Amino acid sequence: MLAGLPLGPYTPTMEAQATSPTDQWKEQMAYVSGTVLAWGSLLVQLWPFLARFQTNCHIHAFVFAVNQPPSAAELSYRLMAGVLALGAGMIFFGVIHITARGLLLTKTSDVSAPGQPAMLSRIANGTYDGLHFYWRLMAVVMLLAIVFAPIAAAAAVVAERFRLKFSIVISIVGFLVGFPCGVWFGIWLKRRHASLSSPFVFLSKPHRVAACLIFAVLLAFAVELCDTVAVSVDRQLVSRKDLSPLVVRVMLGGNTSDARYLHVTLSGPAGGKALSPIQLQPGIYCVLLRPAELVTGRYALHATYPHIAVSPTLPWFTAEIDEASGFIVFE
Repeated sequence: MLAGLPLGPYTPTMEAQATSPTDQWKEQMAYVSGTVLAWGSLLVQLWPFLARFQTNCHIHAFVFAVNQPPSAAELSYRLMAGVLALGAGMIFFGVIHITARGLLLTKTSDVSAPGQPAMLSRIANGTYDGLHFYWRLMAVVMLLAIVFAPIAAAAAVVAERFRLKFSIVISIVGFLVGFPCGVWFGIWLKRRHASLSSPFVFLSKPHRVAACLIFAVLLAFAVELCDTVAVSVDRQLVSRKDLSPLVVRVMLGGNTSDARYLHVTLSGPAGGKALSPIQLQPGIYCVLLRPAELVTGRYALHATYPHIAVSPTLPWFTAEIDEASGFIVFE
């Protein structure tokens, strides 16, 4: 009776052999679904935080200042944008994986299209590998953040102590620390994988090349679209007899944090004029208008900033951010 049963202690290898392919794709689905749920919840919080983050810079995705190194705020912004892009990529691959698995369940019983299940299976396996590849990149980003955070703090102390520019100090310290770490990592990678002919052999799989290209596109979107330009007034109905001034409030953040690029204009029955906002605190500016100096009628406020923005109409992108508000003045 015991002839067909394996003898000896139970090992994890025997457990892996006992796991059927059906159980394997179920575990993959649970892993992918948990990733999508976790990152979906995180992106809801991270995107607005990054859009309000104060960098005091005018930032573009792949454009860097030639005459000076990036500031600490800009580096932090780009690092968080990289995390945001990885999270969006995981959600992208996760949705495709879940869709492919769902279609695979319906196509396996369809004998009229024998090639479709194999194609859907390749898509599901490729997106799963791409998602796991993003998790590895996330681990590298977190490791770099953990390593360079104390280095940045030390550079800030040195810059303040000797009255030097932080950007110059962090560049020198980053090179002195980053170059040996890069050499050590290359040696470790070569010893760990002695059979590798190139450190980029992991890109030999097409879906990993696609994952890198998708990450580059998502990174560009994350850097370019996390912005805040808003204009508002403290009240929209104003009497010319009011003694208290009308407060115009402008907010900047994210990649549009440099007030030098901001233009605020007021247009009304008497024509238009440019306003000069005063900074109250980082990212918040205001203009005071005396109601007695305004004629009765409808006024429009426009805050413009030369940066790419999403538009609800074709081609869905504009070269300038234009936010508007308004108020009415009466006797």
